[in-house]
Amino acid sequence: MVAALYRIAQPLWEPTAADWWETGRLVRDIGDAEHWEASERREFQNDALIALTARRYGAAVVTHNRGGFSHLSRRLGIRVITASD
Repeated sequence: MVAALYRIAQPLWEPTAADWWETGRLVRDIGDAEHWEASERREFQNDALIALTARRYGAAVVTHNRGGFSHLSRRLGIRVITASD
């Protein structure tokens, strides 16, 4: 049954090589502006990859993590929905 559902499911949304390069720039630019340590930059990297993938598909990001996504919403023009919205 799982295999049958997988065959009819929509394609997986994955970051592209361009997303990875842009993520590096975002981590550097925003991390430097916010004076983030390496651990904060690593966590933000995943948020950036999610945001860039969502932007490519015209999707909103639904998250409990408003922090990093607030930067990405402004920078990338994506919609972020949190529990308080």
